[in-house]
Amino acid sequence: MAGQGEDSVRRLLTEVMGRGDVSLLPELVTDDVVVHSAFSPEPIVGLEAFRAFVAAVVGVLGEVHFDIEDVLVDGDRAAIRWRAHLASEATEPGILGIHMARCAEDGRIREAWGTADMVSLTAAAEPAAMEKLTLEL
Repeated sequence: MAGQGEDSVRRLLTEVMGRGDVSLLPELVTDDVVVHSAFSPEPIVGLEAFRAFVAAVVGVLGEVHFDIEDVLVDGDRAAIRWRAHLASEATEPGILGIHMARCAEDGRIREAWGTADMVSLTAAAEPAAMEKLTLEL
């Protein structure tokens, strides 16, 4: 399971959050997934709610390139430290963040926690995009 959980977290970041491919969500997260995000004051509960959340974030930020810098796996948990670059901006040195996940036996994500350096994100994104992101979520 450990390898599957790590793969699910990597793909969630790079393929779903990075490229906006929400069609992959059913193979990466459980139907009853609970997501705790820096972008949402309340947990996001369920696959469909998470799908809508991802679509809103990607719709505002556009494509994001994630560099995975560290991965830690312990039993049913995986943690990834990443650096992101918005495709629309030359964000150097990048936006730093951490994602942790608790995975089911099949490797899909059951619960996740994510945070990003909001100062770097605010500096990298267009002010109107950040305002829209706040309003949509």
